[in-house]
Parts: sequence; structure tokens; C-alpha cells
Amino acid sequence: MNDLTRSHSSNCPGFMTYRFFQYFAVLLSAVLLMSAGTFVNTTSVNADEHDEEKARTTTERFLKVLLANPRYGTAFDRVYGFHMDRGAIRTLQTSLQKAAKLPLDPDADFAGTADETTIALPEDADPANASLLLGLIELKHSESDAAIVALQNAAALDTDNAIAHWSLARAFSMAHRTDEAVASLEQALKCEPAKPDLMEIYKELARSRQRAQKPAEALQVWQRLESEFPGDL
Repeated sequence: MNDLTRSHSSNCPGFMTYRFFQYFAVLLSAVLLMSAGTFVNTTSVNADEHDEEKARTTTERFLKVLLANPRYGTAFDRVYGFHMDRGAIRTLQTSLQKAAKLPLDPDADFAGTADETTIALPEDADPANASLLLGLIELKHSESDAAIVALQNAAALDTDNAIAHWSLARAFSMAHRTDEAVASLEQALKCEPAKPDLMEIYKELARSRQRAQKPAEALQVWQRLESEFPGDL
């Protein structure tokens, strides 16, 4: 295109209109891209908020189940995992200590923000069950001394709770206090636990006797187990 043609084209109304629509199309594309980004970001935030609210609601239900019957299992895993993921497990432990009416350690470093990262315990939470749940958490953390304190309290508050005595036995075993572990296991058996728990308690009792270098007593436990569950072993 020569200079005359170029000059003519740039002064032509049709050419100017064409260039105008070009610029307008580019500008519109940029605006649409920005709007799309904002929409995606907003949608992502809303989805995250929805997921968090759903997780809290689900965990609240599991916590109610767990406080009614503290033991390891699905409810424990969901409640524990929720607080661990948010760095609030120590806050949950503190709440359980308060509900169990156990003395708090003034020098302890409890991380977490109760309002945002943990779920409040019901005001009518049973002290024995709160203490048992606290002990289970301490056991999971391999904190035998803290677990013993919490589980002794749970067993004292609810003397017929086989899970409390059984868990206390595990804490004693972790602390290499074998005789006390055996005594707690025997107490758990007296509480007439459910059949699946009963079998496991017998097995742990037999192993405790073996670790204590008492093979004759371990054999007696295995014989008791066989009499309780003939044909099941």
C-alpha cells in the first residue's frame, strides 16, 4: 500500500469504524476475562466456606456420639482429625479438662483458637466421658502420664465403664507399670464388656502376664478365654 492509499484508508469513515470495533473488541475481551477471574475466585471462596461449614456440622454430630460413648473408631477419628487439621487439638484437650473438672496446667502451651478452629463441647458434657475422651487423646499422643491421670479420673467417676479401665490398662502398660495394667484389665472384665471387647481384653491380659514373665498365669487367662468363647478361637 502506497502513502496515498494509506492516507486515504486512515481517513475513510469505514476504516475508522472498523478500527473502533477492533479496539472495542479487545477492551471487551479484557473486561470479560477480569470478570471471569473474579467469578472463579468468588465461586472458590464460596465453595471453601460451604465445605468448612459442612465439615463443622458433621464433626459436631460425631462429637456428640463420641461424648456419649468415648472409644476409638470412626467418631474419634473424625473429631480428632478435624482438630488436628486446624491446629486445635490442644484447645480441645483443654475443653475436655474443664468438662472433666481436672486441674489445668498453668504452664502448658495450648495452641488453637476456640472460636474458629474447634467445636465447643455441650454444656452438659458428662465429666467421666470427657475425662475418658481426653485420656484416649493422650494415649494416641503416647503421653502415658497425662493419660493415666485422665483415665484414672474417668474410671473413678464411672466405675462400671469397661472402656475406661481397659484404656487405663493401656496407659499403665505404656508406662511399664505392668502390675497396675493387669489390675485394670481384671477390673475391665468385671464390668461385663461387650463380647468383641471382652475377647480383646482377655488377649491383652494374657500378653501382660507373659510380659511380666508369668507364663502359668498367662496360660490361665488363655484358658479363661477359651471357656468364654468355646469354638471361637
